[in-house]
Formats: sequence, C-alpha cells, structure tokens
Amino acid sequence: MSKLHLVFGGRVEDPRGLEFTDLESIDLVGLFDSYASAEEAWRGALRVKADYLPAKARLAQLTLERGQRTEGLRVLEQIIEENPFQAEARNLLAEAAIHSKDWDKAIQHARNVLLGDPDNTNAYLNLAVAYYRQGLVDQAWLITKNALDRRPEAAALHNMMG
Repeated sequence: MSKLHLVFGGRVEDPRGLEFTDLESIDLVGLFDSYASAEEAWRGALRVKADYLPAKARLAQLTLERGQRTEGLRVLEQIIEENPFQAEARNLLAEAAIHSKDWDKAIQHARNVLLGDPDNTNAYLNLAVAYYRQGLVDQAWLITKNALDRRPEAAALHNMMG
C-alpha cells in the first residue's frame, strides 16, 4: 500500500502546536509519494517564507531531533542573527548548550530570551537547569521561585520546585 504525504502550512499560534491563526491563509504545497520528498518540499516552502522565524525554529528543532545537530544549530544561529531575541531559537540553543554542558552559553541564551520576553517559562527553566546542573542549587531555586512569582500557573516550574 502506498502512502501519500500532504504538505501544507500557515502561521500557527504556537510553533509547537497545530492551531492556525488564519485558516484562510493556509498554503497547500502538494501531495508527495515519499516522506523524503515531502520534507524537501516543506523545507523549500520555508525558504520561500523566510521571514517567519518561528517556523524556521521549528524546522531546526525537527532537524536536531533527527540527529542532524550541526545543521539544526546552524539554522538556529541564523535565526538569532536575524532577530537576537527570537525566543524559540534561543531556548533551543540553550537546551543544546545544556546537553553539551556548556553552562555559560546556556545561561547567555536563556537570559537573552528573558530580555525580550520576561515571562518566558522555558527560558526560566533552561536557566534554572543550567545552574542546577552546575551544583548551584540556591541560584536555581531562586530563579524558579522568581519565575513562579511571574507565572504561578506554569506547571513545569512547579515540577522544578519539587
């Protein structure tokens, strides 16, 4: 049995989600007979819509998840060259730095997110994790507590506090 892969896109509320902001502006790229050709078409469509940085960040995240670390990080670095405070890209770079145990870089990326978006839960989490993994438990706790003061509904922050 053959599978068809439908490629379409549009702006979404959250790059990790599926809720489109405007169903009238969805772009239909096409139907493809293989995942590889569908992914190639999707990447091509993103290049055409290069001004939409959250979509590029999502593409970089998927590239990282597929084990293509160098390419994913390259795309994320390009994004922050275009917009130094692009939260999604900075948070992904912070997570990659945490994974590599590059604490200073993780802290730098998380702080840059907070400069542009002082309520960004993921940035607080990345910052707290970077401090915690260095054994700086008091700093991690203080950051998490301050984040909870700003975002008391954030479940991930409550989990960090234990």
